[in-house]
Amino acid sequence: MDRPNITQEELARLLDVDKRTIIRNFKVLIEEKYIERVGANKNGHWKVNNK
Repeated sequence: MDRPNITQEELARLLDVDKRTIIRNFKVLIEEKYIERVGANKNGHWKVNNK
């Protein structure tokens, strides 16, 4: 991933969708263990898991 520390707001703006769409999709990706948060909310980053 080129920007593992991208915020959900930045991602929503980049994809031209509502932030709620990003949150909803992240929830599914987290539940299915495709992504995980590493570190604190403010200083952490997203890790993409090989499944």
